[in-house]
Amino acid sequence: MKSGRALPAGSVNMPERILLLGASGLIGRELLRELCKRDAFLLVPVRSVHELQSFVDTLHAQASVSVISYEKLWATKSEIDTCFCTLGTTQKVAGKAGLKSVDLDLVVRGCQWAVDNGAQLLSVVSAIGANPRSPFYYNRIKGSMELHLQTLNCSSLHLWRPSILQGSRPESQPARPLEQISGVLLSSPLWRNYQALPARSVARAMLKAARLERHRESVFTAGDIRRLAHDD
Repeated sequence: MKSGRALPAGSVNMPERILLLGASGLIGRELLRELCKRDAFLLVPVRSVHELQSFVDTLHAQASVSVISYEKLWATKSEIDTCFCTLGTTQKVAGKAGLKSVDLDLVVRGCQWAVDNGAQLLSVVSAIGANPRSPFYYNRIKGSMELHLQTLNCSSLHLWRPSILQGSRPESQPARPLEQISGVLLSSPLWRNYQALPARSVARAMLKAARLERHRESVFTAGDIRRLAHDD
């Protein structure tokens, strides 16, 4: 884990007002499951409100969950403590323009909204290899996204760089056979930062890190995710 200058020491409790961006994806759904068990207020913007609301209804949430459209979010003001962001698509699914629209533009706009509404922590899923100068378009988009987030006036920024994710995608999302095969081939810890990890592990690590003392900026790779997900 790479960290910047630490904030003043002190006990940091899990905040109660949470914005969750990307709740319909692999990591997002795992975060939503866990956050629904807490005494918290969750603001969850999605493209298909009905689809995710049906999922939330199955969780018997203890949290107060507000599932809204992004259009409504932009027009809303609601005090937020923490923003978890797991938004992401692929070039194969969305094309170059769609990838930039989601993985860069929507992520930055959502996080900016969170900061404008008081968020002290941005916890955002990026990707291994994120670099604005990468020869690969996907990695350049992720790297550019990270650079934009670093300019936001937020007390703490967590950037997560997993490799291949393991887990069952919702029926509404297209299957990714290559991702499934890679998830098996890269499952050994010997792959280090390129090890495939369950989406649930990434979600658990994000929640665990949010309870720790926060640094100005922290970058978490596969080894950090494994440690945080399995530490008691």
